[in-house]
This record gives sequence, C-alpha cells and structure tokens, in this order.
Amino acid sequence: MDELKRSMAREELYELVWSTPMQKLAERYGLSDRGLAKTCQRHLVPVPSRGYWAKINAGQAVKRTPLRKVGNTALHTVHIGGRQSSTPSPYLLEVMALARREIEAENQRLSCGVDDGPNSASIKQAPAPEKLVERDRPATPTSGKLQQEVQAFISELRRCEVDRDGFIQLRWIKVAPKDVTRVGIILGSLTLQLKPYGFVLNGSGNRLGFSKDGTTVDFEIEAPRKRETNVSRSEWRSFTYKHVGRFKLRIYGRAEGVKKEWIDTDAKSIEDHIDKIVDSFRINHVAEREHDERSRQEAERRAHMASRRKMAEQRTKREDDRLAYLRWIADARREADDLRDTIATVPVNKDIPDDYSRMLAWAQKRLQHLEEQTSVDKIQATLEMKELFADPDPLHDPEGDPPPKVNYWDY
Repeated sequence: MDELKRSMAREELYELVWSTPMQKLAERYGLSDRGLAKTCQRHLVPVPSRGYWAKINAGQAVKRTPLRKVGNTALHTVHIGGRQSSTPSPYLLEVMALARREIEAENQRLSCGVDDGPNSASIKQAPAPEKLVERDRPATPTSGKLQQEVQAFISELRRCEVDRDGFIQLRWIKVAPKDVTRVGIILGSLTLQLKPYGFVLNGSGNRLGFSKDGTTVDFEIEAPRKRETNVSRSEWRSFTYKHVGRFKLRIYGRAEGVKKEWIDTDAKSIEDHIDKIVDSFRINHVAEREHDERSRQEAERRAHMASRRKMAEQRTKREDDRLAYLRWIADARREADDLRDTIATVPVNKDIPDDYSRMLAWAQKRLQHLEEQTSVDKIQATLEMKELFADPDPLHDPEGDPPPKVNYWDY
C-alpha cells in the first residue's frame, strides 16, 4: 500500500475509476466502494454506471462520461484514504498571531500597571490576571453581591415565563429556574475577570455577550436535560426528562483552533475553567474585531468600485448625449440653411396666395427659432446646463475605467 498515491489530480483518479472496478480499487486504498464513490462525487469525477464492466467483459464498446473542467482549485487535487486537515488561510494565521501578541502585551501592561489606554485607571488598580482568576473565582455558587449589570440581567431572567419543558430563557441563556443563581455566579465571575481587560457585559442584542471597543463576542449558556428510560413490566419503554443542573457554555467567536465550548462533567464544572474561558473571550475578541475591520474595508472597496462603475456608466451616457446634441446642432443648422434658401427664392413683387403667405410667415418664425437655438450663447448655456464638457470633469476617474463586472459577487 506504500506505493499507492494517496494524493493525485482529478484526471488521475478519473483514469483509475474507469480502468479498474470500484470495489477492487477501493480495497487497494482500504476504503469501501461507497466511500470511494463519495470521494469522486466531492471532486466531480464521474464514475461508471451499473453494467459498465459487464459490457466491457462482453467485448462491447462503452462510452466514458467525460471529465469536465472545474474552476474551484480546491477540487483539483484528490486526497484518498481519510479526510485531510485543511490548512488555515494566511489571513487567519495572521489574525491568530496578532491576537496572541496583543494578549501577551496586555498581560504585561496589567502586571506592570502601565498607563496605556483609556482603561488605564482601572488597570492600575486591578490585580494581575493570573492571581485574580484563582483568588476571586468562586469554586461553588455563593450568595455574594453581583455586579450591577449582572444583577439586572438575572432579575430579568427570573421574570421570564417557564416553557412546557421547564426552561426559562433570555438572550440565549436557557436554564431551569432553580439554576438561575448559578448563572449569576458564572456571569459575575466572567464579568469580574474580563473587566481589567476592558470588557463589559452587553445584553442589548439578541444574544448575551461581552463588549470591548465596540466589538462584542456573544455566548450562550444552556442546561440540557437528561433522558431517563423507564421499562414497565410488559417491557414497554417510556422516557422522562430531568433537569440535572449541568451547564454548557459556548462562545460564538471567529477564532479558529481555540476552544469555545465547555460542558460540566463529573470531574470538573464550568466554574473550574473560568480562566480558560476568559482567554478564549480575549482571543475571539481580537478575531472578531479583525473580521469586522476586514468587512468594513471590504464594504468600502465595494462601494468605491460601485461608484467608479456608476461614473463609467454616466460617462458612456454622456458621450451619447454629446453626440446626440452635436448631431442636433448640425441638423438644425442644415434646416436653417434650407429654410433661408427657400424663403429667399420667393418673388417679392408678386401677389402671394394667403396660405402660401402664412407658410412663409411660419417658416420665418421657424428660421428665427433655429438661429436662436444654434447661436453661440445658446449652445454655451445648454452645454453648461447639461454639463457635457464641464471643467473640471465631475465624472473623471483618476484610476481609469474600472474592470468589467464578471459575476454578482464581483465588486
């Protein structure tokens, strides 16, 4: 099996599946034929239909389904025999490196009490984060006084109605009424540990979160019920669901490779992981902030390109308007010359019929109108009003004409 290629181009896999039966080929790679077929399907490699090999063995000519080209470069290389771990993008690696550098620098400032930032006053008075976690995090729920923002949320949570499954929920905090006190303890511990880093509890959105510098990292706490099976004497099974008080806390952040979910176990509870949860919040905050900044820059680039494309369309329309106006001037002047020649050929001394006279009067008015419309002053006023040759040009693009839009997502 060592001589088999585990990674190959789509074209190579295509030749293999059309020259070797799927079952035999799958056995060579330690897969099921269904597993190999799914690999081919993911990479858009067609496989022989049923009866293909029977026709081949009978000496019949059978057409292959052609392998079509795909634009997605991720499908060009096929990995056989297990899912390959995806390589993080350079952008994600850069964000994670930035997050670790910022957290390390922030820890250093906190430990030294350096005045650096808008929260420096609170930082100087705050103890070092490592000592703070061990000293102030309660091992078990207590009746200590909670922070004002935590008290406000817990009071609102207690006022929620119990649903048919015995839960109360508010902003993605879903627990049994008896577990509200513990929720307050966890939120109080997180608020206390995150405060020196500039975070505040934010309950203004649809989901509870911790905010810093305008960026919020959301999270949820839920207490899944435990299902118990009851068997009657007639061996009829029924199920009951009990609230056992075990919590699951999940952070909704964009940092990859960082733990974002904690569940109570027999050995440890969520309270035993407060320090790790705090670290995850900090890393996810940097990742979320960088994502927001990248999204903002992307939106600005899209708006800028949309503006350039709109100006390009306006320039094209203006060229059509320029040409149309110039043609109108030429046609109007030709018509004026024709009218002038026609009027000049009419005998002056002879009696002219009434209708003929009225036509000449109309022609003279028409000629006068055309002469006025094609005068230098009138043309200049029209050009200024329509901005056909304005200087400076309001539609000038210093970057030149933008590239054409290829698809809907292009900008």
